Amino acid sequence: LSARLALHASIARIVILLLATVMLLHCLACTNYLIVMMIGFPPNNWVDSLGLTNESMAAKYNAALFLAFSHLFCRGNGTPAPASGAELLLMQLTMTIGELLVAIFTGSMAVHFCDLSSRNTYNRLIDNVTSWLKGHDISPKLRKRVQAHFKHRWPKHKCFHNEDVLPHLSGSLQTDLAEEFWMEFLQEVPVLRTASGALLRAMCQQLECHYHTPGDIVVVKGDIVRHMHIIRQGDMVSMDEDGRLLRALVPGDLFSYESLMERRLGQKGQSMYSVVCECYSMTLAFDYAAFTRLVDNYPSFLHLLSLLLPESQKIPFIEVPRTSRATSHGPPSDYQSALF
Repeated sequence: LSARLALHASIARIVILLLATVMLLHCLACTNYLIVMMIGFPPNNWVDSLGLTNESMAAKYNAALFLAFSHLFCRGNGTPAPASGAELLLMQLTMTIGELLVAIFTGSMAVHFCDLSSRNTYNRLIDNVTSWLKGHDISPKLRKRVQAHFKHRWPKHKCFHNEDVLPHLSGSLQTDLAEEFWMEFLQEVPVLRTASGALLRAMCQQLECHYHTPGDIVVVKGDIVRHMHIIRQGDMVSMDEDGRLLRALVPGDLFSYESLMERRLGQKGQSMYSVVCECYSMTLAFDYAAFTRLVDNYPSFLHLLSLLLPESQKIPFIEVPRTSRATSHGPPSDYQSALF
């Protein structure tokens, strides 16, 4: 429905522009005849030149409309030269307005066809997705979620992934773009506010963008965790195995990092809670390989994450002396809040 409304609005704009042009032609034709009449039909005026002195007003209006059209779109077509300064001034003004109208009309048509092409691409994408869903006999509920995902992402991202663009750029340009994308946000993440610039730059290079729709179960309690997440946009909630709410997660919160820390110690790294997406969201994710590289190259990263853990879990994970910890970032006393 929204695509049809957008198409109708685009067509309506073009029709309005055409009607405005017709109205302008009518006004110019009337003004052209009015000028000649007000100065007393001087010699060699266009009415006499076209032999319309004794003709009806309809014939004169038709000729005046033709002259206005010729002047407006700079066609000429053998029209008589202006016989007075007022006619000459009107002709110059008409030709200037005509050039502007041609430019506006051409630009409007170009925008219309570009929008139409974009909508056709989107409609073909939705048709292919719908056919694929039907071919695999996907349930209607899950089918609606998939279609809603495309409808949400297309207007903003055109369904492009960073991997579709960044590999074609130089390494230096990729680095600059990654920092432009994520550096400002990472600096505002509470646990990373004291992180070094080198660590933040390394995180910009390692992260992946994950998109989630309402109802997505991002992490399932008991499953092996493969990514650590930082919420960039949207809201999520963490739940226990009985579906009870543990905590609301908002942009800037981390989750699943403690499981990757366990994996680094040789344990299974199973999730201790489930995370469910409540609205369209985006997270910055680090897989286990990226997480390991960050920890190996920047021990302070592990130290910052350990500040979020409960006291009973800090000793096995920490790699720097306890005396070197910043006292202003002491551990939280509540276990549920310490998970994140």
